[in-house]
Amino acid sequence: MQLLLDALGNPERRLPPIIHVAGTNGKGSTIAFLRSVFECQGYSVHAYTSPHLISWNERIVVSGEQVSDVELFAALEECRRAEEKSGITVSHFEGFTAAALLLYSKRTADVTLVEVGLGGRYDATNVCPEVLCSVITPISFDHQEFLGDSLESIAWHKSGIIKSGSPCVVAPQINSVSGVLGREAENTGVPLFDAGGAWNFTTSSQRLVVSGDLSGNRFKEVIPLPTLKGNHQHTNAAVAVVTCHAVADSLPTGVESRRKGVFRASWSGRLQRLEGREIAEKFNPRWELLCDAAHNVAGAAAIGEWLASEERKPMILVAACSRNRPLRQLLNELPLDDLIALVIFCGTIDGVALGPGEDPIDIPVPVYRESSVEAAMLRGSQIARTAEEGRLIVLGSLHLVGKVLRSNSV
Repeated sequence: MQLLLDALGNPERRLPPIIHVAGTNGKGSTIAFLRSVFECQGYSVHAYTSPHLISWNERIVVSGEQVSDVELFAALEECRRAEEKSGITVSHFEGFTAAALLLYSKRTADVTLVEVGLGGRYDATNVCPEVLCSVITPISFDHQEFLGDSLESIAWHKSGIIKSGSPCVVAPQINSVSGVLGREAENTGVPLFDAGGAWNFTTSSQRLVVSGDLSGNRFKEVIPLPTLKGNHQHTNAAVAVVTCHAVADSLPTGVESRRKGVFRASWSGRLQRLEGREIAEKFNPRWELLCDAAHNVAGAAAIGEWLASEERKPMILVAACSRNRPLRQLLNELPLDDLIALVIFCGTIDGVALGPGEDPIDIPVPVYRESSVEAAMLRGSQIARTAEEGRLIVLGSLHLVGKVLRSNSV
């Protein structure tokens, strides 16, 4: 990655101030909250996130606008030529990240928000010599084949984005993870603004109360709960608010911008309502149709927690996951006793094989297997006719959710 950037003239050294975000879940949502707050303040924002749901262009926001096909192609072509000329070979993600950094170096903005792709310490995004602030969202199990089988090992990888000279804001973590992050911050000489230590938050009566003391910068503010559903989004919103205070000397924001930004923030595929004609027409209007890109155990647990807090309704689940994902563990995080049926899509989407295939799924509800997303949604609509109202949720695979969202936009 560094060799490619050297061949491109080191665009990573010519970016607006960077906020670098690592973690297992909540990275994209936290960036969505930060972007919304900064834009409410009037700042111009670059944002790099991954993965995408519908279009690769989603990953690169340049000065507040999703990158165009023409701009993206030109940047990728410049990266391809640099790779070819230097005689190196990079991965798809490395090349795409280099293209994003190249685009950001050529356009003005006030801040650059960068989401880690995988891990942190050796991630392709971890190439900028300086950052304004690093942020670490909740850490849990995921990508163990690359990051290790213990939370401590995973935390060590995530902590690699902590850089000397800039603070690190940390979301609530279990003690063993906090210990790893604390040691890394101490070794790097970085102020660590951790939840439960430097800051805290509570929720009540549709309000989010965030307070803290960041090296003498004391604050307490009350803001509306975000429109993004789920208690986990309250955590992500609080992390974003604290980050705004951590960078206030360089990027000051007003309380009204933080309030409006948190409330207005949106992030596709996170308990998102499905309202497109292609899908909605097949269901009674009293059915709530949602999708969520949760594809690991912690993500599924967040959905399970949200379901437990909502009105209990008959529920249909359309689920699938990549073959290396533990679908059974994801399902165990959900209130299966409330399901009237479980519809499992099994097949391929855009050439990607999804599970569980013919593997047995031993759960206490009916299981249906379909060969396509369209067939699964049709089966779901047929089952939904047995109840006047209910809830259908699509989750477990980014490919599955992306396919459903493409249909939802019709």
